[in-house]
Amino acid sequence: MAKSKDEQKIVVSKEGPYVVAGNVPSMQIIMPNKEGLSWDWKDGKKFDTKKSEHSLCRCGHSKNKPFCDGTHSKIRFEGTERATRKPYARQAEIFDGPTLTLSDAEDLCGFARFCDPGGKIWSLMEQTDDPKIRNLVIREANHCPAGRLLVKDKKLGEEIEHELPPSIGIIEDPALV
Repeated sequence: MAKSKDEQKIVVSKEGPYVVAGNVPSMQIIMPNKEGLSWDWKDGKKFDTKKSEHSLCRCGHSKNKPFCDGTHSKIRFEGTERATRKPYARQAEIFDGPTLTLSDAEDLCGFARFCDPGGKIWSLMEQTDDPKIRNLVIREANHCPAGRLLVKDKKLGEEIEHELPPSIGIIEDPALV
């Protein structure tokens, strides 16, 4: 059965690139607030999505980033996966607040710093009975691109996670350039 151009799929090739099928998105840029802290996302460079497959660099040495240029073969890239298979709930530390709980699986951190702008999400947890602080904690957790942070409403017993469409994101972080 033929795949739709818009259907997205990622295959991790052995000792090589990520092979992405379907529409490759635009670059997403981490935008700072007036204090220079990560605050929002902005669409950046658009990529030609006429091809049905793209190879994205996994070795970090391509001269055509984010796309693979074959350098992984020359440098003998060793792409063994090292991520744990331990379920999120067993990795996460729980931080309790008056109205919310925060689960934090620190090993998943992508270092995008969305958890910092309001004074570090962990130190805000004890103030979640203040609606402004509560909304900030929810915002910070939901902007985390790595899935490290998860907030749960204590009264309803439900996770608060903004609905997002399935996507493949290529992130540019100007603060690290």
